[in-house]
Amino acid sequence: MSGDNPLKMILTAEAGLDGSWEFTGPVAVVIGRDRMAAIHPRQEEAPGLSRHHALIELGNRRAVLRDLSSSTGTWLNGHLVGRRKKDEPAPLSGVPARGDGVELTDGDVINLGDTWFRVSISNLLTPEKTSFRRGTH
Repeated sequence: MSGDNPLKMILTAEAGLDGSWEFTGPVAVVIGRDRMAAIHPRQEEAPGLSRHHALIELGNRRAVLRDLSSSTGTWLNGHLVGRRKKDEPAPLSGVPARGDGVELTDGDVINLGDTWFRVSISNLLTPEKTSFRRGTH
């Protein structure tokens, strides 16, 4: 994907929440129970979802998923991306994500506790200037 055209990402909830969320890069998207998170449940209870569960960094060239030391872990297409150790205390707000993260691609499925999202990623094409030719009669 070209670095000059920003990426557009749509996260569609498939379980645990209702709705879809659209983002255009560059942007950092926090998912969790905290009301300040970009994506959060309406109710207080969200089984397996931490206050600050996961972070998606959407740039102009790629989207990267990182776990924010959640207790149940962040999963991508059935593979564990990360989680905190059982004896490790919950992190304070504002603690940066650990590790390099995992790059997202179109069609990926993110699992955060009982909450599932389908990822749609596309490149926003810059409209090209159209030149018109006049026909001769």
